[in-house]
Amino acid sequence: NMPALFVKSGVHKRIWNLKPREDDIWLVTYPKCGTTMSQELLWQMSRGCNINSEESKTQLFTRSPFLEMGGMRLEEDCINKTERPVYIQDPITYAESLKSPRILKTHLPVSMLPPRVLKTSKVIVVARNVKDACVSYFHHEALMKSHDLQCDLITYAK
Repeated sequence: NMPALFVKSGVHKRIWNLKPREDDIWLVTYPKCGTTMSQELLWQMSRGCNINSEESKTQLFTRSPFLEMGGMRLEEDCINKTERPVYIQDPITYAESLKSPRILKTHLPVSMLPPRVLKTSKVIVVARNVKDACVSYFHHEALMKSHDLQCDLITYAK
């Protein structure tokens, strides 16, 4: 399930039509399965593991955009009425502007990605034990005030 904004704004079509490059690395994961750690590892490996470089010190979303983020409204945006940076507001256009090799993050299934992605680029799927992912997702949702989580882990997991 995705927010209505994802479809209304056409993000799904823009991702489908994104042109994969031969040296792209697409990171495909279910949420809370080690995506952030995998993004950082892949980005560092693709750049020679220089963790002290200025580029390494920049925010991870600027180095490895989260493609469907443009179709989501963040809680803090609604509260503060803030303008989001381009890599969050329009990560697809941002991704198109990045130099190669690109590390592109998505939580979408491979069936919703560009049709030639498996033939053109490298695609890495990260999986995690479903019980571990459930516990991680529970704690993630508990931190998000807008979700108003009103149950314990046992009830949540049912």
